[in-house]
Amino acid sequence: TVVTHQLTAAHKMGDNNSNVPPAKMTNIACHYPSTAPREFTAASMVANEKIPAVFRHEKNPEATGYGLIAFTNSMITSAAIFYTTSLLDLARVEAGCLDEEEECDALVYGILKPTSLLTMMATIAGAGASVLMPLVGSIVDHSNYRRSVGKYAAVLLTAISAVCIFLSQTTFPFFVILYIFLGFTFLVHNCVACAYVADLTKDHKEMARYMARFSITQYLSFMFGIIVTSGIAMGIGTEDIGAARVAQGLSSIICIIFLGTAWTFLLQEREALSEVPEGSTIISAGFKSLYRTMNEIRSKFPALKWFLLVVCFAEAATGAIIVVSTTYMESVLGMSSTEIGAVFLTVLVAAIPGSLIAKAMTTRYNPFRSIQAVLLLWIVSIPVGASILTGRENWGYIFAMGIFWGIGLGWLHPTNMTAFISIIPPGRESELMGTIIFAGTCLNWFPSLMFTVLNEAGMSMRWGLATLDVFFVLAFFVLFLVGSYEKAVKQSRALLPSPASSPHCSYHDERHGGAVSDVYSDHDASACIAESKALAMTSIVACEPCSGDEINF
Repeated sequence: TVVTHQLTAAHKMGDNNSNVPPAKMTNIACHYPSTAPREFTAASMVANEKIPAVFRHEKNPEATGYGLIAFTNSMITSAAIFYTTSLLDLARVEAGCLDEEEECDALVYGILKPTSLLTMMATIAGAGASVLMPLVGSIVDHSNYRRSVGKYAAVLLTAISAVCIFLSQTTFPFFVILYIFLGFTFLVHNCVACAYVADLTKDHKEMARYMARFSITQYLSFMFGIIVTSGIAMGIGTEDIGAARVAQGLSSIICIIFLGTAWTFLLQEREALSEVPEGSTIISAGFKSLYRTMNEIRSKFPALKWFLLVVCFAEAATGAIIVVSTTYMESVLGMSSTEIGAVFLTVLVAAIPGSLIAKAMTTRYNPFRSIQAVLLLWIVSIPVGASILTGRENWGYIFAMGIFWGIGLGWLHPTNMTAFISIIPPGRESELMGTIIFAGTCLNWFPSLMFTVLNEAGMSMRWGLATLDVFFVLAFFVLFLVGSYEKAVKQSRALLPSPASSPHCSYHDERHGGAVSDVYSDHDASACIAESKALAMTSIVACEPCSGDEINF
């Protein structure tokens, strides 16, 4: 259904910046899909009604489905804390490092130190994800297989999680490789699932409610996984490897029930958003699109260019802190998997006030100032942690550091997203959202690689932990190259197309009776309205309140 709203634009009288005579009237007809709720199949609506109320989103089966996926993702993440700790223990035994009190330079299968295992696994998984992301995005955008890819990725993810229950000393090498592949599968599945989020609603307030509820679901799921796994492990008196099996068993059950329900009954088929561009294939289209977008940002939006570099450095460090800190706590502080789980539970709880600080700082000042403040928090806390956490005798200090790091995580991520949305051209949010996702993951492998190289060279892990500070310092200084927040916002509006060249609107010149039509039906109303408002903000047109189906500017 194509809806047409007449936008009546009256140019300011005597505007010296306009080539149009004063009092000239212009009509802009915007064509976009109806913002009415998506039609769902009767089967999906019936299935949605059977979901427990705590997980159900009324009248939107796909929101319910994504909520179940969000819960499952956090369960898999919580299980990874116990599993990776066990892999470190098994790697140490495999290398012959049986005395945990003494430093051991023996190598696992003559390749690397046991303490380098997790960071090397993270390096491989992170680098692979950076390469895979444009390809998965191309499949989602240019084919009818979105749901099929998501469904088969969920089946594979569930199967691998279940097989990983059988971890033991003899099966250790196989499960190291399998767990890396689980990381790839997890990222592919999550990428496809996230593609459904943009279609949940066109109402921004309702979308905000959805995202808030998804975030709460993920927090509670992570806490549930940590608490239940730790409780069962302590109740049966099992060691780290037993806790890992419990965690994987729990996450496998959740995968079977939640992912099976989401992909079988709630998430629906999707047609291709667009055809593969001429001269491209389904494999190359994603890479070419990413290149074109980045090249446009580089040439037209320098502030956005530098900000994406800030995101690259900052998110790389925060993304690596889980695997680096897990290695550090297990190897340097001698902590068990349940103790490490308690630390991450502390981090999770501390992230809540971090989010509140982010909101307060962004409101009182602006997103850039807020980001500078949280980067300073990271720059100070990382070396402090590396200097005071020297061994088992002072391992209790890790909980204090967990509070600071939790605040930093809860503060940084939402502020980055707020700043990004503020400085991109209005109406291009969906198109450019993939760039910040890519920027936030493309360097995730590099801090882990640096830690591995230093560890293999015989340097103290305290230096390896401190290297995360390099990325926060780089992000802090690159942010100065972005310029002022006000200037960055103005810059994003300065290159908006005129109504005649708008990809969202047909421009009708009443005086000449001509029309230039360049209409895309896959853009929603917000694109045209946001662009028209931005034109009004730049004094090209005068703005008046909306009335009925006619929007007056």
